[in-house]
Order: sequence, then C-alpha cells, then structure tokens
Amino acid sequence: MNCVGHVVAASGQSRAPDLLLGAALPDLLPTSRLDHDGMAPGVAEGVDHHRRADAAFHDDRRFRDLTAAVRAALADGGVARGPSRAAAHAGVELLLDGVLLDDPDATATFGEVWTRLGDPDATVVTVVAAGDRPRWREWLAVLTTELDPAGYGRPEVVARRLERLLARRPRLALAAGDRAVVADALRAVRDRVHEVGPTLVAEVSAAARVAPAG
Repeated sequence: MNCVGHVVAASGQSRAPDLLLGAALPDLLPTSRLDHDGMAPGVAEGVDHHRRADAAFHDDRRFRDLTAAVRAALADGGVARGPSRAAAHAGVELLLDGVLLDDPDATATFGEVWTRLGDPDATVVTVVAAGDRPRWREWLAVLTTELDPAGYGRPEVVARRLERLLARRPRLALAAGDRAVVADALRAVRDRVHEVGPTLVAEVSAAARVAPAG
C-alpha cells in the first residue's frame, strides 16, 4: 500500500493522530532514515502498523492479480521487464490511494495527516535525526504543496507520477512512450480497483491490528 492506504488502514485501529502519522511515514522517506529512538510512542506504533499492513497487503491474492494484469499489459505494450514490474506494483498502489479518497471519511482522515505534515510540529520533525531536520522540513513543504494524492484516481496522473519517480533509478526508468502504455494498463484495471480496494484495505487493517493488552 501507499501513504493514503496506510493511513486509512491504521484508522481502523485508532484515530490517534500520532498513530496515523507513523503509518504514513515509511512511504515518505526510507525507514533507515527514521530516528526510532527519538520517536513518540504513538508514531512508532504507526510505523509498526505500516510494516504489518504491507506484509498482509502484498501477500493478498487480489493485489497480486491486479499487478499481474498490469504487468502483462505493459509487457504487451513493449515496456521492459524491470520498469513494468515497478510500474505495475506502484501503479496499483497509487491508483488505490485515489480510489480510497473518493470516500469523504477517508479524505478527512488523510487530510488531517497531510495538513500536519505541511505544518510540522515537534513530533513530526523529531522522527529524523537532528542533522536531517532542516532538509526534512524542506521536503515536507515541497511535498505537501506540490502533490495532491486525490489525483491518483486518474490513471494518467498516476502514470506521470511513476515516470518521475522511476526516473531516479536508471534500471527502472520508463522509456519514451511508456507513460501512455502505463496509463492505458492502469485504466484497464481501474474498475477492479474500485470494486475490491476498500474491502481489501479493511481486511488488511484487521490483519495488522494489535489486540489490546490484557
């Protein structure tokens, strides 16, 4: 799952702001850059929820079937193996984010996290080591200003985002003309994502939930 999916899944356990923040964080920066020692307990709980949710999500047949369908369409469209695998995996996750944001409650829940990231308090800032904090603040300002996850409901927006993200990794970068193929492949599975996505995230939320102590 991607950032929106993780926030929605975590909200099935608790609406605590720190938990929801922690659930979002691993999709915003590498886990290796998180300062777990300086992290608020609720944020750390959210990071752990993210890990459990990803394990359940990536093992789910519905997600695997969707990514397989996109990979096959990309291969048929001439996209190379590495980029097709990366684009199928991330593309389905981003498309799911857009689908989830069709729901007003999910939009409100995620919006609270996004707003907090855009105007970070001390709890947000201290999730990284002291030396990384100025750059972390700058990155959050750019991210929350320039990126609107609600646009992920449109395959062409997802394809454009993937093109930018994968360009950073030469072996996974899309070739000229691949973006249109990606958009078409995602468009072909969009109705299926709408059909299974919310239920899938609800089941992932249940699988990742921690039972109360005692």
